[in-house]
Amino acid sequence: MNNLTGASRGQEVKGLLILLLCFFIIFCLEILCGWALFKPQVIAETTYMAKPVSIEVEREVVGVEIVEVPRELRTFQDTRELEGWLEKNDVDHRLYLEEKTELSSYDCDDFARNLAKQAIEDGYYMWVQVLHHPYRRRDNNQLLTKPGEAHAICSVFIGNDCYYVEPQTDEYWLAIVVD
Repeated sequence: MNNLTGASRGQEVKGLLILLLCFFIIFCLEILCGWALFKPQVIAETTYMAKPVSIEVEREVVGVEIVEVPRELRTFQDTRELEGWLEKNDVDHRLYLEEKTELSSYDCDDFARNLAKQAIEDGYYMWVQVLHHPYRRRDNNQLLTKPGEAHAICSVFIGNDCYYVEPQTDEYWLAIVVD
C-alpha cells in the first residue's frame, strides 16, 4: 500500500493542479493568439464537377426548324380531304436510298418528320409514329418492319378513326378505331 503522508499527498495534488493550469493557459493562448502546438491532420476531399467546354465543329446541322403555325390546328374532316392534301405536298417526292452513306442519311424518320411539319404548317394535326417489329398493316397484312428495326410513319385522326400515313408513298390505312 501507498504510505504517503498528508503533506506529500497535498504536494502531489498541487503539482497536478499546476499542470492542469499550464495546459489551460496554453489552450487559451492558442485560441487568442492563433498558436498551435499540435497541427491537426487536414483531410481534403476532392469534388469533381463538369465544366462546359465549347468545341467548334464544322458539319451540317439537321434538326429543329422554327415554323409559323396557324393559331388553331384541326383534324382532317374525311379521307377525301386527307387524300387531297397528300397529293399537294411533295414530301414523298424525295429520293430514298436504302444504302446509307455520309451524304444520304435521309430515311423514314426524316420523311415522317417533314410530312408532319408540313401538315402543321398547313393547319392540320399530324403525329410521327414509330412502328416496331413485327408490325403488319390491318388492311392487307403487309409486314412494314424488319427484325431488329423500326419504321417511322405518321398518324392522323378523322373523327374516332386513327389512320396511319406512309410519308414515302402517301398511302394511308385505318390503324384503329378509338371509340
